[in-house]
Amino acid sequence: MEKMWKKLIEGLRRQQKKQEKEPIKWSEIGLSKIIIMILAGIFLLILSMPSAGLFGKVDSTRNGTDQKNVQEKAQDTAADAMEAYAGKQEQQLQKLLSKVEGIGKVEVMVTIASSEEKKALQQEDISNSSTNETDSAGGTRSQTSGSTKQEPVLVGEEGKEPYIVQIQSPQVEGVLVVAQGAGTGVIDSEIIAAVEALFPIEAHKIKVMKMGSPE
Repeated sequence: MEKMWKKLIEGLRRQQKKQEKEPIKWSEIGLSKIIIMILAGIFLLILSMPSAGLFGKVDSTRNGTDQKNVQEKAQDTAADAMEAYAGKQEQQLQKLLSKVEGIGKVEVMVTIASSEEKKALQQEDISNSSTNETDSAGGTRSQTSGSTKQEPVLVGEEGKEPYIVQIQSPQVEGVLVVAQGAGTGVIDSEIIAAVEALFPIEAHKIKVMKMGSPE
């Protein structure tokens, strides 16, 4: 295709050299040839454009979009894990409190401040380097510098999974307990003491309320 356009352009140039001494008459050239000349110019302009820049821009935009999608997916996964953990703690606490004498029917709500955190075993990569410098008086001095880099220890069949040494449960932010037997100092204190024993939170982050009578 490109060779055909080049032959056509060369033919037009030869015809143009023959008519250099004569005034150009567009009517004699013909409408079809004018259109071909315009199309040939557009074609050459497209060939001369830096295609790498165009495609590079598209690839850069695509990579940015993919990275954003990965981040959003990770955030959604963390939010789902926090919600699932809170629901599990609510069921267990509600089941335990309902068995205590005097509390009666009970409902529980647990709020989570952070998601589960996993800590991987780290290995240190220590590197040292030294340089010798000579001053204007001919003296020399040695300068030593070092750097330490930590990387997770990878295991598994493909060696891509970090070796987990500690799993920290999600942090509980607050607990709300609504119970039929609440409203008295003794029951409220027992509920607060039970929640404090199960979760590492202060008493002021535990709210106990009396359950109203169904209408």
